[in-house]
Amino acid sequence: MDDAIVAEGLTKKYDNSLAVDGISFKVKNGEICGFIGPNGAGKTTTIKILAGLLNPTSGSASISGFDVVAERLKAQLSLGYMPEICRFPGYLSAEELLNYYGRLFGIPGEERKARIDDLLVLVGLDERRKDRIIKYSKGMVQRLGIAQALINNPKVVIMDEPTRGLDPAIIVEFRDIVRALRKDGVTVLLSSHILSEIQQICTHLMIINKGKLVASGTVNKLANISGSVIDIELKSVSNKVENALANLKFVKELKREGNFIQIFLNTNKDVRGVISKTVYEKGGIPLSISTQKPALEEIYLKLTREVSE
Repeated sequence: MDDAIVAEGLTKKYDNSLAVDGISFKVKNGEICGFIGPNGAGKTTTIKILAGLLNPTSGSASISGFDVVAERLKAQLSLGYMPEICRFPGYLSAEELLNYYGRLFGIPGEERKARIDDLLVLVGLDERRKDRIIKYSKGMVQRLGIAQALINNPKVVIMDEPTRGLDPAIIVEFRDIVRALRKDGVTVLLSSHILSEIQQICTHLMIINKGKLVASGTVNKLANISGSVIDIELKSVSNKVENALANLKFVKELKREGNFIQIFLNTNKDVRGVISKTVYEKGGIPLSISTQKPALEEIYLKLTREVSE
C-alpha cells in the first residue's frame, strides 16, 4: 500500500457552516507533508477527523488502510498524534506520562522503558524526566507532546502546530527529529503557521482555505503554478526601460528599487532573452539577470487570495 493517509470527499458541517468542504487527498508513505492555511481554514478539524476525534459529516478517511470511523481503534493504534495544544496532568512527571501512554498502547515493560529513555533524550528532556510537568515551560510541554506522539513507534504521525512555543534552537532540533522519522519510513502530516519551517522540512504541501483544498503537490510544483521571478541589475534604469518591461505580455508585476528591477511573471518559460533584448532596445545595459522561484509565502498568499476573491 503506497498511501499512508487517504481522504475522499471529507466534509464536516457545524449547523449551517462547512468547516471542511468535500476535500480529497492522499499522502504517500514516507512523505513529510505540510498542511497549511489561514486561521479557520479547516486544518485542525481535518486533523481531528484523521485522528478519530471527530466523525465526518460525510466522506471517508483512512490511516494505514484503516477507516478512521469503521476501524477507529486500528487506525489510532497505527497513528502518532500531537494536538495543537498539549495538555497533560501537571502532577505527573515526563517519565510517568510516557509510561502511561506506553501502557495504553500495550507496549511490554522492558521495551516501554527503552522507548521512554530514547524519546526523552530525543526531545531533550532526559535531565528533567522526574520533574513534575506543572514545572515545565510551554516549550518543554511541546517537546513532551512530540515524545508522546512517538511512544507507539507509529508509521504515521500527525502534528498540529508542533513548534508552537519552541525557541529557535529547539526548532532546529525538531527539524532533525522529523528528518530522522522520514529516514525510518515514517509518514508525517505537519500543520504549521511558520511557512519557512514548512518549506525547510516538507517534501510535499497541501494548502486549505475556507474548508476547500486549493492546491497540493511538491513545493516546486506549486511554485510553477505561481510563476517565476526575475531579478535584473542594470547600469542605470530609465523610465523608458521600466515601461517597456512592464508592458511585456508575460509580466504580471514589476518592482523597481534604484538600479534593480524585480519582475513577477505569469509564465514559467525562460524569457530572459526577451527581457535582455527589450532592455538593450530601450538603451539600457543589464549587468545581471537571474531567475528564482517564488518563496512559499508568495505561493501561499497567491493561492489563498484567489479562493477568497
